[in-house]
Amino acid sequence: VAVYKKILGNKLFRSEKSALSFRAKLFFHYTWQGFYTRLNDWKHAYRSVNKLVSLFDSHPQQKELLVQYYVAVVRNLISCQFNLELYREVPESIERLKKIQSRSKRIREEAEVVAHIQELVLCYNTKEFEKGVRLIRKLKKDFSKTEPLFPQYFIVLNFTMGIVFMGANDFSDANKCFSRIINDKPASIRSDIQCVTRLLSLIVHYEMGKQDLLEYTVRSCYRFLIKRNRLYKFENIMLRFIRDKVPHMNSAKAQRVAFAELKNQLEKISKDKYEKNILNYFDFIGWLEGKI
Repeated sequence: VAVYKKILGNKLFRSEKSALSFRAKLFFHYTWQGFYTRLNDWKHAYRSVNKLVSLFDSHPQQKELLVQYYVAVVRNLISCQFNLELYREVPESIERLKKIQSRSKRIREEAEVVAHIQELVLCYNTKEFEKGVRLIRKLKKDFSKTEPLFPQYFIVLNFTMGIVFMGANDFSDANKCFSRIINDKPASIRSDIQCVTRLLSLIVHYEMGKQDLLEYTVRSCYRFLIKRNRLYKFENIMLRFIRDKVPHMNSAKAQRVAFAELKNQLEKISKDKYEKNILNYFDFIGWLEGKI
């Protein structure tokens, strides 16, 4: 944020009128959008990214000439729409990704992978889980090529498929997705998702009734979280829950009481915009409500 403030302190960033060329306008709005995103100010970020979309729409030739910038702009637009819960706008933005024009086959294929991931995220957020599962089945062959071609999306894709399967109560396939993340990639890669994945793996084992594996999974998750240099409040709460509550959840009543306490704690921190980011990965509170 400090770097952005230093850049935006320049008089050239005070008004769009100072940006005369296409590239000047691009960097003007791109920088402001990046700044607002860092602040989690999604309303202003949305306003800035829409100006970028309009800029590209008014100069269509630039969509191919500066295709990587355009792809980034559309991805940022979708991120804003999700954070503002503007779900009806997302399909149109996804279509923008699918229609990317580039001489590079790799760029076109990457945009398509991102589009499919966003389609699954939309299915999850709108609770259209069965639709998401059908999409996964339909694109199974294409998704199998993702890791060798685009390893940077391997974790995000498997995580997104995993939470869609969870929403559809297909815990077996969810477990397969989460296991691929836990077993196949270094913990340093997307450590935020790796953290949530391990917590979701606990839920999956619990839902599958695998009590014999649950104890091992709890210990493994605890070790992973405790090794991190920085813990969110959310992670601290989950650590205490795993350590102090899970071993004593020996009856339906004990489970309901423990889950109600956990739900209350998560609701309190959900108002913190930084904690909300990690809670956005999965609807933990909604899952808990179904258990109380």
